[in-house]
Amino acid sequence: MSREAYLLFRRFGCLWALPAQHVTAIAPGSTPEIHLGHAAVAADEVVGVCHELHQVPAGRTLGAFWPYRCQGLGLFENQPTVVLSPDHVPPLLCKGEP
Repeated sequence: MSREAYLLFRRFGCLWALPAQHVTAIAPGSTPEIHLGHAAVAADEVVGVCHELHQVPAGRTLGAFWPYRCQGLGLFENQPTVVLSPDHVPPLLCKGEP
């Protein structure tokens, strides 16, 4: 169980997490924007902050289907969650991408 806080959000039908300490702002709107120091991530919904996220390393299986770096896979309320690396946010999640 991780003791780090994570900001959880939905995008493209999936649940994603970012380490909350790297989030600098959240801009509300029909597509909320999560601002990091170097990127803005578009969200369909900001779920909230989770202080206890069970997390395991991503492993090779995810790497075969997901070419971007992530911190691992989490489980939040029985929902699989991709824990993103704040320094390597996938372009498809960044503001302005489809």
